[in-house]
Amino acid sequence: MEYYCDVVSNAIEIQVTDKVSKDFTLEAPLELPPFTRGDPVILKLYLKNVSKADKTLNINEPMKGYILTLHDIHGKLILPLTKENAKVENPTVERLLPPGKIFDSNIDLTNMYDWSKEGRYYLTVMHDVLDEDGQNKLVYSNTVMLSVKSKQIN
Repeated sequence: MEYYCDVVSNAIEIQVTDKVSKDFTLEAPLELPPFTRGDPVILKLYLKNVSKADKTLNINEPMKGYILTLHDIHGKLILPLTKENAKVENPTVERLLPPGKIFDSNIDLTNMYDWSKEGRYYLTVMHDVLDEDGQNKLVYSNTVMLSVKSKQIN
């Protein structure tokens, strides 16, 4: 679990320093349909270059360069289950994103977190980008609400 604490701590540290990119927008649905444990949980993301210049994105699998923070309804941070679900050490591929273009991607959250507890969760997604000033900055998504419902027994 230390691996995730480091990843989460870095994300929080960057948030505090207020290094936010103005060259990109990141959108996600405001709410995903309610699901039960074992159902597929796929998050669709849209990262848009809103600058007037070509931008290079660093993409890795399976996270595609995204950093996720999940909180329960009480604001408690929920950590991912295993290192396998956020391999930041994977090879990175550069992708050119022209002005006005969107990089859309799906992130599979199904096995990333323990969805056994019924309730509402709130997810924020960040992506590390190189801004026009040459500094690494973050672009933040809107907050996504996820609802875990209990399984119906017939």
